[in-house]
Amino acid sequence: MIHLEVKETKDFDILGEWKFNKNALIIGGFRSGSSDIKINNELFGKEAVTITIVKEKLFIELLGSDVSVLVNGKKTIGRAMVKKGELFRVGHTLFELKDFSYSEHDFSDKFYENLKKIIRGNHPVNTVIKRLEQHLKDE
Repeated sequence: MIHLEVKETKDFDILGEWKFNKNALIIGGFRSGSSDIKINNELFGKEAVTITIVKEKLFIELLGSDVSVLVNGKKTIGRAMVKKGELFRVGHTLFELKDFSYSEHDFSDKFYENLKKIIRGNHPVNTVIKRLEQHLKDE
């Protein structure tokens, strides 16, 4: 679980607290298809940084050279550790790390893909799905 608060930004629609029931997330621009938080910033368009929980620590890591990240006012290069209560800035957006904890149950896209595989692999459910598909084709 990652709990952030957007403290300062030009994008007023993203102000406030954000909670993610996952161990990693991506912050990027509006042109990013995979970002969890999308910032309207002319400096970057795609994925800008990842935030990842590793054991009992949280790290922020740059994905490209077109954006700078400041942790507690200091420019970071590559990967930096962020602690609860610390501030970090991605482009013009200021975040506070409110809380985080590693979860064995990461409710990310991988979780849902695995769930779909389990459902499809379940014989009774698979049989029902095939019958429904056949029924729809016959109509």
